Amino acid sequence: MDKSNGNSLWQDAIKLEITSLIDLECFEFKPSNFLPGNKFQKTTLMTVFDVKQDLCRKARLVAGGHLVDALDHDIYSSTVKGISVKLLHVNAHKANLKQLCGDVAMLM
Repeated sequence: MDKSNGNSLWQDAIKLEITSLIDLECFEFKPSNFLPGNKFQKTTLMTVFDVKQDLCRKARLVAGGHLVDALDHDIYSSTVKGISVKLLHVNAHKANLKQLCGDVAMLM
């Protein structure tokens, strides 16, 4: 698409995402002949593309979380649909529960 549009917006978005992940040490690079043992889990990676309201391009590299056993990890991050969050707010309000919200952000 970049080539047909005469720009590099998607290429730049992908490069920013991968560079950020490498800077955050999300990857452990192994030699090509490395054989993973039982310590490793196999999953898939895919890139999700989005155009934000300000027309900036966003690329996110995501792992197939449904394929990974997350019980051994201290940290978990997920994305939910807005309608699901609204439903949780309604249920929490009806049950007189205290609501706490958080967000994860990357600072550049």
